[in-house]
Amino acid sequence: MKFLTKVNRTYFILLIAMFFLISVISYFVIRKIIEDEAKENLTERVAVIEKRIRESGILPDIYPIVKARKVVRTENIAKPFATVFISHETNDEYQKYIEYRTISKINGNYYLITVRQSVVENKELLLTIAISLFLILLLTFTITYFLSKGLTRKLWSDFEFNLTQIEDFDFNKKEKLLLRNTSIEEFNRLNSVVMKLTEKLEKDYHNLKEFSENASHELQTPLSVISLHLEEILQEDLPRNISEKVYSAYQSVKKLSKINQGLLLLTKIDNRQFTENESLSFMEILRNKIEELNPLVQSRQITVETKIIDDFVVLANSQLIDILLNNLLSNAIIHNLKNGFITIKLQKDKFTVCNTGKPIGFDNKTIFKRFTKGDSGSYGLGLAIAKRICKASGLDIEYRYEENRHCIIIRKNQ
Repeated sequence: MKFLTKVNRTYFILLIAMFFLISVISYFVIRKIIEDEAKENLTERVAVIEKRIRESGILPDIYPIVKARKVVRTENIAKPFATVFISHETNDEYQKYIEYRTISKINGNYYLITVRQSVVENKELLLTIAISLFLILLLTFTITYFLSKGLTRKLWSDFEFNLTQIEDFDFNKKEKLLLRNTSIEEFNRLNSVVMKLTEKLEKDYHNLKEFSENASHELQTPLSVISLHLEEILQEDLPRNISEKVYSAYQSVKKLSKINQGLLLLTKIDNRQFTENESLSFMEILRNKIEELNPLVQSRQITVETKIIDDFVVLANSQLIDILLNNLLSNAIIHNLKNGFITIKLQKDKFTVCNTGKPIGFDNKTIFKRFTKGDSGSYGLGLAIAKRICKASGLDIEYRYEENRHCIIIRKNQ
């Protein structure tokens, strides 16, 4: 989850929680205020009734909101305010009222004055105020949320831009990393640290790249010279024990030379020195490769079966694809059984090479690592090179062992 998404989501959840909490609290506060206001109105109404009785001596009796009667002082009122339910004269429905009862002394007499106020009126008022407050709070929180979201996005826009620049930065491109200055001190500090770190990494990367290329290149010449001299020595008439030692040294030099060539190729692929891409047909390249490797296939008495459903066309470097197919087909031949089979299948979105062979202790994750080899005497670089070529060419490569066959599957990267 992106940082801004998480912040906005957290902020939204917090606002919703605050919104409902404030709404509930406001509802009860307003209800308490209205109830207190109603009680105050009832006490004021009693004062008006007392004045009217004092002046006219008439006892008001308006059912069910006002009633006054003469009493003796011995009556005692425990709770002046109470909630009562009274039925209407016109129907049998009960309605809720707040009732206030008090005994007043007027002109030497005692009167029990009862006044009531309908709770329905209070509820309607409370509901009106609550809905109004709810809508106001909802509007306020909505405006606040979107303003905050827009402001946050604006504040983080420079950070997002710099992050994109860092993601797209490539040491092989001769472009400097350009980061945008912001009005936020912490972001500028981060930019400064990233720039310094990138400059150091770029310098170390180019030094290591240069060293790898020079080392591999310079090693190839002396290895070729040693191999040539050992071949000449082997042509001479030598004692058997010396001849065997020279041959062993010759084989080791050849092996070292091939490993060096493989590592040099991996370095070139990693350094993106194969940049010229073109539309390539696996069908055409495969036809030439099979013809080229046919003597080796016949010598091991291997049967090759080709299934062409559709052409597998990719946009890649021709030299790399040639190396890829050469490695895969060579592996299928070398690691095959005598009188074994090779099945090659071409589809529009998939290329598959399967060969018979003994089970190996490698899975899809380990078989493509450098120097991963079984007991076949290989150098363990062929499939590592194939993996790098596929990555550089926008392809996916996968290994499977099914039905006693080793299969390499290449797909177009989705």
